Amino acid sequence: MAAVAPLLLDRVFDDPAAIEDLLVRHAPYWNQVRYTPAGTRAAAATMPAGHPFALEGGAPPLFRGDWLQWPQQVDGVTELVEAPVLLDGARRLFDGASAAPTFLYVNLTAPMPQVDAGHVDVPSFRGLTRPATPGWLLLAMHRSGLFERWAVRTATAVVWFYEGLGGQLRYWPDGPAGPSALADPVPNTAIVGDNDNMFHRVEAIGDPELWRAVPRTSELHHAGGDRWEIRDGDTTVATYRFDQLRVSLSWKAAVALDDAEVRRLRWEADVAVAGTSDRLALEQAVRTLIEALSERGHWDGRPATVEDPAFVEAVMATWPRAVPPVS
Repeated sequence: MAAVAPLLLDRVFDDPAAIEDLLVRHAPYWNQVRYTPAGTRAAAATMPAGHPFALEGGAPPLFRGDWLQWPQQVDGVTELVEAPVLLDGARRLFDGASAAPTFLYVNLTAPMPQVDAGHVDVPSFRGLTRPATPGWLLLAMHRSGLFERWAVRTATAVVWFYEGLGGQLRYWPDGPAGPSALADPVPNTAIVGDNDNMFHRVEAIGDPELWRAVPRTSELHHAGGDRWEIRDGDTTVATYRFDQLRVSLSWKAAVALDDAEVRRLRWEADVAVAGTSDRLALEQAVRTLIEALSERGHWDGRPATVEDPAFVEAVMATWPRAVPPVS
């Protein structure tokens, strides 16, 4: 599926300085390698194409916090979640009638090399989203084209708070075979894109002398003042000034094209509504994939679960991940 052209926003928040206070309040932050269970084929499948969940000697120093997973959110982020500039950008991206925030993540990355070939984000479907569904499965479902009826049209805004070396966002607006473009991480600016379909990656960050792998179990803690520490249990792995960390917010919103779609999305989101729902269930998604695999001769028709390594292998082989050419 082709992505729509992204939008660049010059000024996002009225008080960007408040972000640092929120970062301190909601520390510590977990390493993004948490998305991938260790030592299994499913772990490799879970990784979006080329995503930097592997670095020689350990995990990349890439940390995350969940500030909104609709309908739950942490204290103090309402103004970020409901930022008019982001809502307007999401609507304009798809020429939509309405945008409803669904996720807000904060990403803090210490100096590290560029190790990501380029990836797309994990998509959402009505009834199935990342908090309760393996990321590898959602990505494969999207690539299969079998679940468009339930796909949630999602706008993603990446908002930067970084003035150090590197850290640009490279993206492929015309698809992975086309030319790439670079967006500089200018503080309090953003790019709004169809990141479920538009390949993108973060370039190398910071002083190469500071690049290092960290334990997959490590966390990023505030250590007072402008100091931050990567800790693995009681061991301090590395210490950084705040200005050495690339900080970005990843804000997502579901976009409806017309009033009828707004009503349907609202109805689907209301878990209290009685009666038959058009929400997609995990068992239904697995059955649909099994039927498609069997028709292609890639499966013997037997039932499977998302923990079945043979099922994972069959799905990934049938709908393989794409990566952009080397840039």
